[in-house]
Amino acid sequence: MYTDFMSKYKLVSFDMDGTLTLKTTCLQYYVKKLGIEDKAMELESLYKNHEIDDYQIADRYAEILKGTTIKQFDEWTEEIPRMKNIKEAVDKLKELGFVVGITSVGPTFASEYFSNKFGFDFVSGSEHEFIDGVHSGKMIHTLAGKDKVTILEKLSKEKGIEMSEVIAVGDSRSDIPIFEKVGFRIALNADENLKSVTDLFIQSDDLLEVSSKIAEL
Repeated sequence: MYTDFMSKYKLVSFDMDGTLTLKTTCLQYYVKKLGIEDKAMELESLYKNHEIDDYQIADRYAEILKGTTIKQFDEWTEEIPRMKNIKEAVDKLKELGFVVGITSVGPTFASEYFSNKFGFDFVSGSEHEFIDGVHSGKMIHTLAGKDKVTILEKLSKEKGIEMSEVIAVGDSRSDIPIFEKVGFRIALNADENLKSVTDLFIQSDDLLEVSSKIAEL
């Protein structure tokens, strides 16, 4: 049975890094697998303290990842610590009538991997350059938090959905622009950047808690 809450909303947008993944971003994990975790920690600290922006951190990660194959990235993406029951949560939201997708500034090859594995309806992400299946060390197109709004607005419009009918789930500062535009905001395992712009806080390692909470509201 649909609640009054659910009748107001038609789409659920998930961030990927730190939302679907647990205590790591995809790029952090890849650099860790290369054996230089300290480099990732340094970059994330600079980003968190607003010393570098989305474009700068993406460029620096790309330089570190030069020479890594797409096959290796797929293997590492499968290993990334992530939320429990992602597919079950996505399936449940779809059963409730929602369009469910990933709106991320992370690597597109990672968000597409998540989509193929767990059944999301759409994805977005930053484009890394590969030549003959090998990372070139460069970016083709980098997304920032503000770009996530543009992407989600375009996708919603294509589906005949207003931004006021969107539920966004995120964890960090790159989600703030989306949180300021959508109808309902869920901060999942979030940092302090989201405290003033959210409707619901959830601390959990199980994504079913998010879909269940939406069903209960």
